[in-house]
Amino acid sequence: MNEEILAIGLSFCFLEYLYGLYKYNAGFSELDRSLGLHYIHNSLTGLAYFVIGVSALLPQPDFLNTVLNSDAFTTLDEASKTFYDIVVATDGYRVGIFAVASRLTLTMILRSLTEPWLALVALCLAISTFLELQVAVLYVLCKIIEVLYPVLITVGVAFLASERLRGLSGGFIVSPIVLRYTLQYVGALDSVKTAAELEFPIKDIFGEVPTIINALQSHQNVFLQHGLIMIEATTVISIVVLFSYLISRGLSRAIGGIPHAIAVRI
Repeated sequence: MNEEILAIGLSFCFLEYLYGLYKYNAGFSELDRSLGLHYIHNSLTGLAYFVIGVSALLPQPDFLNTVLNSDAFTTLDEASKTFYDIVVATDGYRVGIFAVASRLTLTMILRSLTEPWLALVALCLAISTFLELQVAVLYVLCKIIEVLYPVLITVGVAFLASERLRGLSGGFIVSPIVLRYTLQYVGALDSVKTAAELEFPIKDIFGEVPTIINALQSHQNVFLQHGLIMIEATTVISIVVLFSYLISRGLSRAIGGIPHAIAVRI
């Protein structure tokens, strides 16, 4: 928690309350008294937001693990490592595919196998590129959230003290929380972990020849299986990210109304 930012916002909220109280008690007209009530209302609303925002920082990182499911979430560091492993695995997979294609093309006798080879690995080649880009974004978000998580929430809490910035505060408070636990949830999924363990199956030079022949004869294509694993991973990630976006939008609006109702009753 950034105490300096929080103190500035809280001080602004307190000064607004004192100013509103002064306008209400010393007002010479009904307009002054009404304006004083307006400032008091804004300061109480900001205070209610402050309580909610600070409360979001109090739970330990294991809070949702305990409340929901101990195996449902991983740590942010472990999620970041899983995403990095997927980036390395998919990048190495494509390097292996193009290395085999180059060997076949440069070898006069085996050049005719280049097209069958590219046909066998077409699914892996296409989906691995998309999966790597998708997971690379998640990896970068892990690093950003790791550094800016408390700062973003504190800035959101500080925005609550200003009536003009209050509309932005819900997103600043809710979005980092939802994003953090989304990353930790995605990093704990079995389909994502399986994608991180994929390795290019051909280790020996010209080992692709029996692989191609076996695939053409028995229709057993290990690259198709790996491609399906990548598709499952990218599909699950897309669905989880979509739902987290909807949850974030909904919570931002919901949290926006709670402090308003509290302030009105106070």
